[in-house]
Amino acid sequence: MKQQQWNSETKPMMVLEGLKGRPVAELGNAHQISQAQYYQGCDQFLANADRAFERLSP
Repeated sequence: MKQQQWNSETKPMMVLEGLKGRPVAELGNAHQISQAQYYQGCDQFLANADRAFERLSP
């Protein structure tokens, strides 16, 4: 499978789909990525999730 680069809009969408229960194999086929790429993106997304709330803090 040819590996595809993710952009900053696609990564969170795919990760959230997986966290909602969509099978990783199905995500990989739909977006032409490997399961390893999905899990790397998940790790990166979750490691930086706290940044989403930085602006909300008073």
